[in-house]
Amino acid sequence: MSNPNKEGPPGAANAPRGALLLKRLLIFLGIITIFIVAWVLTTYLSAARNRAETFMQQSTEKAGNQLSNFFDPVQSAATIFKGWAESGKLGRLSAATLNALVIPLLDQLPQVYSLEVFDAKRLLYMLRRDDPGWLAYENVLSPQGKGRPVWIHLGADSAEMKRWAAEETTGSADLQWLGDVLTTARRGPFWTGPHPLPFKKISAYSSVISWKQDSASYAAAFNIRVSDIRQQLASLRFTESGFTFLFDPDPPSISGGQPHPLPDVITDGEAPGRSEPVLRQAIRVWRERGKPVEAFKFQADETRWWGQLVRLKGSKSRGAGMGVVVPERELQALQQRDGYLYILAALVVLWIGLLVFSRKYLREAARQRHAFDTRQLPEDVIRRMIEGGESERLEFKSTLRWNLKADRPGKEIELASLKTVAAFMNSDGGTLLVGVSDDGTVTGTAADRFENDDKYLQHFSNIFKQHIGLEFSEYVEFALRPVGDCQVLVVTCRKSARPVFLRNKKDEHFYIRSGPSSRDLTPSQMLEYVQERFD
Repeated sequence: MSNPNKEGPPGAANAPRGALLLKRLLIFLGIITIFIVAWVLTTYLSAARNRAETFMQQSTEKAGNQLSNFFDPVQSAATIFKGWAESGKLGRLSAATLNALVIPLLDQLPQVYSLEVFDAKRLLYMLRRDDPGWLAYENVLSPQGKGRPVWIHLGADSAEMKRWAAEETTGSADLQWLGDVLTTARRGPFWTGPHPLPFKKISAYSSVISWKQDSASYAAAFNIRVSDIRQQLASLRFTESGFTFLFDPDPPSISGGQPHPLPDVITDGEAPGRSEPVLRQAIRVWRERGKPVEAFKFQADETRWWGQLVRLKGSKSRGAGMGVVVPERELQALQQRDGYLYILAALVVLWIGLLVFSRKYLREAARQRHAFDTRQLPEDVIRRMIEGGESERLEFKSTLRWNLKADRPGKEIELASLKTVAAFMNSDGGTLLVGVSDDGTVTGTAADRFENDDKYLQHFSNIFKQHIGLEFSEYVEFALRPVGDCQVLVVTCRKSARPVFLRNKKDEHFYIRSGPSSRDLTPSQMLEYVQERFD
């Protein structure tokens, strides 16, 4: 609230306000700069993490779908074969019978390298790919107990092309994993491996089923070469140094007669010395954190990695784990170009903020440049204001405190003037002239019976502080100005940046200007008005 007792040249009161606005502008620039820097860092880091998690989730989902499509049909084929066995459709397990059933099935499964059928002692039958045809092995005795193992070469049309005696056989001693398959209570299909294939120095994972026939135990294995699995994994590299791998999520392996689930750890085979410690660290951290399905960060080989480990989808693949690991630096490289977008966005926000504030600053400065200095307001200006009559921005009051009808001081008279002041500040500003009757007659301030001008001005300052508040004094200027032989109290009000309430004891009222009068809003009206008018 300006000091009414200090005189100065016209516009002197505006200079401090101009400096205050400039100071506010500088403070605003500092605050918005700090805010934008913090926002950019926070948003960029948060967005970078979200993008990393999204990348890992999408990569893991793509890898999981592809691997499930690779493994699940093999499990389904094993289930079909088990149905044939249990229904007696396989007969004496002769090569002719099995070839007729199995070749059409394997034609649909290029990932299956071979099929083997065993009893508790030996390999009875095997069919493996021998492009462009097939190679079958038969070691089944005739009903008379006669027979010897033979090899049969089949063409692409499954027709027999050549047959010859097998010079070597495969017994149970060569199939150490077979005993666990035949003795387990599980009939499958389930995965086991890795193990070497008969007659070949090739390792494979197998979807295995078992059944009983004529009191004897049998098993069949649909084999996928490790090299083919690695080829699948190699097609699922999502960054230069990332890995997609398979693992056993529920160790131990073959304890207690239980078959080994899908792999312990298997990758695409590239740089095994480097990948193995990374993958095992990923598995260890995943287990320590309770096997989360979300992506997580870990450190291995002094490098920060992102990993996401899940179980393969689909009931056919239950028990098999699949994971994707990617170096954090490669994810950051993928995201680096997005950083420029955040810098651009920050600059846009900064300039919008500057434009908004500058617009308010310029409007306020313009309003102040064209505003009258209340202490220097000329008499002719006051007279022209009075001649224009009361309006939304101008109101007259005969006295500040004296009730002319009761001929005594009245608190209701003081509150009537302050109600107008509060309404102006809650609206678009305005001027209160005390010492002017409603019809525009200048009566002066003598009717308020103050000892001198200082007492008069001090009284207005006191009731303003008591009923409105000192914190709103920056929006009000007041002074006594001469009009003819009288003096008039001129109170100039500017729009407040926050809601102004008129307090009287325990009551609070919220006033706004409505035409040439002040209107007291209900609580609900006040809430709606405040939401619309104040930031």
